[in-house]
Amino acid sequence: MPRSPKNTNKKKLQALKLLKATSATVVAVASAVGDDRSTLHRWKKDASRIAESSPSPCFAGPNARAHVYVQQPELEQRLLEWIVNTRKNRYLCVSTNCLLLMHSKFAPALFATRSRAASLMFIRRFLKRNRLTVRRITHKGRKKRSDMEEVANVFSHSILRTVEEDGILAHVNGPDKYASVYNMDQTAVYIDMNGRTTVDFVGAQTVDVVQGSAINGFRVSVFLAASATGEKLPPFVVFAGVPGEPVSQEVLNPAFGAASVEHTVQTNAYCDATVMLDWIERATPRDPADTAVSRLHL
Repeated sequence: MPRSPKNTNKKKLQALKLLKATSATVVAVASAVGDDRSTLHRWKKDASRIAESSPSPCFAGPNARAHVYVQQPELEQRLLEWIVNTRKNRYLCVSTNCLLLMHSKFAPALFATRSRAASLMFIRRFLKRNRLTVRRITHKGRKKRSDMEEVANVFSHSILRTVEEDGILAHVNGPDKYASVYNMDQTAVYIDMNGRTTVDFVGAQTVDVVQGSAINGFRVSVFLAASATGEKLPPFVVFAGVPGEPVSQEVLNPAFGAASVEHTVQTNAYCDATVMLDWIERATPRDPADTAVSRLHL
């Protein structure tokens, strides 16, 4: 439906004069000017300010709408500050349920008098007034995107230097050089995987969430490795557990999981040096002349 044009102060004064000069009802005058009777009552309440304002603008002043829409400025300011502080380091998501909880904390008496639907409507209007919206998370990890870019640059330069200049592969030529270079990626499964959306400002180019802490530790890590020439190694799954304990006995059972996947346990569900070397011995092809080559090339 097309939006009706806004009324200028001049038109508002004409409607008020018509209402004052004639014996017509408010409903009739409102119908004549094409507005609702509640709008006419609001104009009548602000008649003095409208008369003092310029006739061409649509509002009596820059603060004319503030008293109508923002009825709880202190509450909105506290909610906005809380969102900014929470999202400042990109550690946590902010949902509408979080805002409802903070609303009940900052203004418990007001929250108790409203229904859940009314509180949600207030939250939506608050988000719109402050240019906030529910955004889909674009990056989720233990580091922010800016930190990851710096790490990636340092990593790529060090790999190129190791392979081409001063590493053990510098003297190797042909396809065997990059067939011996593997890249490994880790994916962790956390206790709380966080949501897919969060409240953030409109226009933000990236919506990051830092995931992983002592409280929200992970219980399983999945490692995937492939060579620079495209050869894939079997997936490697590390469960949180102590060797010899029930979890370890279940994971190391030959009947556990798929035969094409390697499984093991580690206290923090992470691939430390011992776990890594053991996996390399099992997953990579061995050279009878030198079994240590595959270790060093990974």
